[in-house]
Amino acid sequence: MNAKKVYCAVITGDIIGSRSLKNRKTLLINLQNFFKSIGDSSFFKSEDFRYEVFRGDSFQILLYKPEKALRLLLLLRSMLKMTLNADARMFIGIGTVDFLDESVATSDGEAFQRSGLGLDRLKNKSRRFGMESPWGEFDQEFYVESILAEGIINRWKPATAKVVFAGLLDNLTQNELAEKLQISQPTINQHFRSSNMNAILVFLERFQLKIEKLCLHQ
Repeated sequence: MNAKKVYCAVITGDIIGSRSLKNRKTLLINLQNFFKSIGDSSFFKSEDFRYEVFRGDSFQILLYKPEKALRLLLLLRSMLKMTLNADARMFIGIGTVDFLDESVATSDGEAFQRSGLGLDRLKNKSRRFGMESPWGEFDQEFYVESILAEGIINRWKPATAKVVFAGLLDNLTQNELAEKLQISQPTINQHFRSSNMNAILVFLERFQLKIEKLCLHQ
């Protein structure tokens, strides 16, 4: 009997226009703080992922629970927008991991290969994120959904991204977000509407449920 495959997700990314940022040291600090914050959040534990930042503006993240990959990607993009008004190009690769080194960047397997090659393809396009998995039919569905989501995410301003980040990090209600961020509830509601948060949450839920189901039946 064949052993059940264990799938992981790898996100490979780079900061867009990093050389034009006034303070690259701040970028590195923000990335370090980001990974610490998600390791203490409602959706993630520090043992759920490993990461490495290299060349100062590129990174690779290994997630042992692939269904969480899209949430992490959106959290990272919202963090960059709210802190530096910057953005990143990222690609999710889902698959097996054949070799896990001390360094994430020198590990290998289907997930790493799909992620790295996918990011290279994105660089020749205007898109900011994508995904490739062992399941071609779901990849096609995700492609359509990601195109629609891209149009939403690209319009996020720093203030809106701050609300999105806090909401995605701990799944807070609007009233809880207002208390945490010291912003009025009507203002939170305005940011929810301008960010199309409800659509983003549906996108996330669809991704998570589908990946969980596909991994379970392999």
